[in-house]
This record gives sequence, structure tokens and C-alpha cells, in this order.
Amino acid sequence: MQRKVAAIDGRGQGVCLEETMPALGPGEVQVRVEASLISPGTELGRVGAMRENPQPDRPPRPFGYTNAGIVEEIGAGVEQFEVGQGVAC
Repeated sequence: MQRKVAAIDGRGQGVCLEETMPALGPGEVQVRVEASLISPGTELGRVGAMRENPQPDRPPRPFGYTNAGIVEEIGAGVEQFEVGQGVAC
């Protein structure tokens, strides 16, 4: 399964990455993100810094730090969540 990730590259440009979803392990929950918080001050500061001092070899860094969504799958041993449940993480 693939996922899309909004990120900033080493030149300060926004990029959309397509990544393979990691395998779900025991005690883990897969969430389909419906909303993600992005701090404008932090992200704009990072964009400005990267544009002033580009680091083209630096791997892209994802935006967002808090998510809300729907549980899609649960790993072994997970008892406090159910598939279809809304969560914030």
C-alpha cells in the first residue's frame, strides 16, 4: 500500500512524496489521516532557512505533527482501538 506525504526538501521547496506503507507491527495502529496540524511559524521558518542555506542532499522532512483520522487496521495485542474508530494522534 502507498501513502502520500507532504514534505519540504533541502532547497525549501514543498514536495509530495509517495512512500510504501511500513508493515504493521504488534501493538501498532494504522490510521487513515483526515486532518493534520501544521504550525505556520515553525514550517515557514524552516522553509526560509532552507531557502537561505540550501542543502540539496538533505532528505525531505515531512510537515505536520498532530493528526486526526480513522483506524484502518490494528496490530496484534491492540485492545483499546477498533477498526473504524475516530482517533487523534
